[in-house]
Amino acid sequence: MIVPFIMPMTIDKIGIRNTTIFMAFFAVLGQYLFIIGLEHRSYNICLISRVIFGVSDSMTIVQQILMCMWFSAEQLPIAFSMMLF
Repeated sequence: MIVPFIMPMTIDKIGIRNTTIFMAFFAVLGQYLFIIGLEHRSYNICLISRVIFGVSDSMTIVQQILMCMWFSAEQLPIAFSMMLF
């Protein structure tokens, strides 16, 4: 709930490229920890991994910023609909 409010400040401070890499790292780390949790049958590890993966859920904000930079104003509606599709 807090991450979407912090994400724009993070993008302004460290840049869009570093934020994208940061979010992708959290997505991979969260999925990897979930696999480890399943192997060890540990509910706590699985829960922690979902929290870590949830941080990467704000990748949508980064995707929308990239779309606004990449496409012109006339092309944005179709670009956003394709991204959501």
